[in-house]
Amino acid sequence: TAFTLHAAGATRRVRVRRIGRRMVLAALAAVAVALAEGLPLGRALGRLEQVPPVSRRMEPIRLASGAVVLRDCSKGTQEPLEAALDVLADVPAGRRIVVLGLVGDAGAEPEAKHRTIGRRLGGFADRLVLLCQEYDDDCAAGAIEAGLPDDAITRLDRDMFGAVRVLEAELAEGDVVLVAGWGWLRLERIDLLLAGDPVRCRLLYCSGRGISCQACPARTEGWPGSFIPGARSRAYPLGPEVPNGQGLGTRD
Repeated sequence: TAFTLHAAGATRRVRVRRIGRRMVLAALAAVAVALAEGLPLGRALGRLEQVPPVSRRMEPIRLASGAVVLRDCSKGTQEPLEAALDVLADVPAGRRIVVLGLVGDAGAEPEAKHRTIGRRLGGFADRLVLLCQEYDDDCAAGAIEAGLPDDAITRLDRDMFGAVRVLEAELAEGDVVLVAGWGWLRLERIDLLLAGDPVRCRLLYCSGRGISCQACPARTEGWPGSFIPGARSRAYPLGPEVPNGQGLGTRD
C-alpha cells in the first residue's frame, strides 16, 4: 500500500508491505509515535517499510502465473471478512476472485448470513469459488441477486483440492485472489498448493494453534492421528464423513 505522508515539515511517498486503507491509519499512528519519541522521520519510515505482513491476515502471495493471492484465513468471522472484502474491492486487478469457506460466526441464521455475504461479493467480484459446505447455495443465491452470473460461481462444498484445480486452470497475470474462511478450515493450504508446495494433509478441520500449515509436519507427512509437535491444540478429522482425515477431495 502506498500513500503520501506530510509530517515533520516534509512530504514523503511511503510504501508499506501491508495491504489496505486501514493499514495506512496504522502506519500514520506508528509514525506519530516515532516522532513523539524523537526518532528522525527517515529512520522511522525505513523501519516502517520493513514491517512484514501479518501471517494469514491479508498476506500477499505472488504466484508464478503473475496472480496474487491474499491469504486471509486466520479467523474467518464476519467482521474481519468484511474488512478483507473492503480491501479487495479497492485493489486494482484484472479479475477479483474470491475463494470463500464457512463464515466462523454465522450464529443462529447461517443461511441468511451466507446469503448476505454473497450479495456483497456479487457487487464487485468477477469469480467466486465456494467452500461453504451446506451454505454454498445460500451464498451463491446472494451473489446472483447482486448481479454475478451463475456461470461465474463454482460450488465445491468442502473440496479444497477441487478449488486448487479450478484456480490452476484459470489464474492469469493481474488476477487477485482472496482466500478467506473460518480458521479451522486451514484454507492456506490452497495457496501453498498453488505455489507448488506439497500438501498431504486431508483434514477437514484443524484446531492446532501456534503453528502454521507451512511449518506443520502434517503438511508433508499427512496427519499422524495425534498431537502435532509445536501446536497447542489437537488437530483432528471431525465427523463420520472424514475418517482418517479424508473428506477434502484429492489432489489427483
